[in-house]
Amino acid sequence: MVLKESRKILLILIIGLFFILGLTLWKKVLTKEILLKEPISFKIPSKEILAPEPLTFLIEKETESVLSNEEIIKFTNYYREENDIAELNTNQLLMEAAENKLNDMFQKQYFAHISPEGDDAGIILKEIGYDYLVVGENLARGYFKDSKDLVDGWMKSPDHRENILNPKFREIGVAQREGKFQGKEQYLAVQIFASPLSLCPLPDESSLSQIQEKEEELEELTKKAEILRGEIEKESQEEFESEAEFQVVQDKIKTYNALVRRINKLSKELETLILNYNSQVNSFNTCIDNL
Repeated sequence: MVLKESRKILLILIIGLFFILGLTLWKKVLTKEILLKEPISFKIPSKEILAPEPLTFLIEKETESVLSNEEIIKFTNYYREENDIAELNTNQLLMEAAENKLNDMFQKQYFAHISPEGDDAGIILKEIGYDYLVVGENLARGYFKDSKDLVDGWMKSPDHRENILNPKFREIGVAQREGKFQGKEQYLAVQIFASPLSLCPLPDESSLSQIQEKEEELEELTKKAEILRGEIEKESQEEFESEAEFQVVQDKIKTYNALVRRINKLSKELETLILNYNSQVNSFNTCIDNL
């Protein structure tokens, strides 16, 4: 009888020791936490359209004018270089946009940045598939001795000059033609300046999707861990009537600790993703600010 009671006491002591060790491990793992930074939000700035009042040249035609798109671009870049501003690259989509604008003005007999239907340079670029950060448009009509005379006329107008010398612009398209306009033979000329959205690479959308997925997974695992922790804390305060009951709690502690390890691993992965994504956002915002 005494031996039986002694074994029972010894068993209780052993069970108690294992429970204390298990509970200590649970508490130790529980203290591991990783503080995460939230993904930085970013917003593409409002797209600028710089369109000064169209310029009309009142000079009467004296001789046949010879204008060319290449010469207009050449003299535009000449003045940029004179002012220590990077040259503009010719872009075929912008050339197409300028030609479309020119044809539209001749066809509908208007001279303005906004068509009778309400289309501006931004809409024209959208229709041809040019996604931009900033766009500018110079218009002119009348007679010009040559391409330099046309560009010189724009340069004498402060607002048109500002477009020509604007360092935000990286690309250009032009169009010009002599034709019947409002009952008179004259030239219409179009300059379209722009910087493409691709100039500032957007943050990777797939990275943001991965962040959101892992955040959802982390939230789900954390809820499971909290529920399990509550069960362990409640059951650990009760007396165990058998080794089987103790083992149930031990199994829950093991499961909880495994969950915590998964949570910590996932937190580290999430932290790395967020840091990389935030770096992309900062690069994008810096690029926009430096335009």
